[in-house]
Amino acid sequence: MRINFFEEYPTKANLAKAHLIKHPCIVFLAAKSMSDFLSSSAELKKFNHRIESAYWPIIANSYWISPFSNTKDLQNLYNELEKNQIKGLKVLLDLEFPFKNLKLILKNLFSFGRNKNIIKSIFKNADKFDIEIFTAEYPLPYELLHFLGISYSRKYKHSRIPMYYSSMLTWERIKKYCRDLVTIPQKRHTHIALGVIKKGTFGTEPILSAENLKKDLEFFKDEATSVTIFRLGGLNKEYIDIIKGYQRQY
Repeated sequence: MRINFFEEYPTKANLAKAHLIKHPCIVFLAAKSMSDFLSSSAELKKFNHRIESAYWPIIANSYWISPFSNTKDLQNLYNELEKNQIKGLKVLLDLEFPFKNLKLILKNLFSFGRNKNIIKSIFKNADKFDIEIFTAEYPLPYELLHFLGISYSRKYKHSRIPMYYSSMLTWERIKKYCRDLVTIPQKRHTHIALGVIKKGTFGTEPILSAENLKKDLEFFKDEATSVTIFRLGGLNKEYIDIIKGYQRQY
């Protein structure tokens, strides 16, 4: 499997952890704009030139992307991707409910259909924008997520990355939901997110031990083409020593 990383806070200190990585990989960099992303990407290259940066847009007000985001914010994201085309750019759409601002769910309830169509339009125009889309998603059945507008049809070319964060989920739940994922026909194209090895936006996320990261990697080693670990800033020698044993090139 190929092992990639998320970085929600691309500060110099967090990006500096890239020097520990000895294999080619992708780091998904959170940014409020394309210009912020390009700046973080350039900084990341200073620490490790073998790493490829991917744009993880954080949108205003809702933070994450969903039909409950403000219509204007979703449209701004669409316009940005249309205007600032970078050939072959990888883009992560973090499809989650606006838990940082739950009032948006009621506020935008009647804009659900319109907002969902804007998100769909990003998928539909991926080739036009010359981008490769990845989606971070809850580890729940696709049908439920699709109904809620936080997962999209496989007819749109993109790679789903379910977030199997065992530091936050029970192993029983992970096993229950991942079986559906890994038995799809495109089994060897499965992508998985693991973590967390450093706290995120809520600041209360329990940390995954190195021992449990090894357990997770062992469980998914024959099922996943790639694993993306949340997040780069938590890397240390102990984690890296475990990762080295599972990194493979495909």
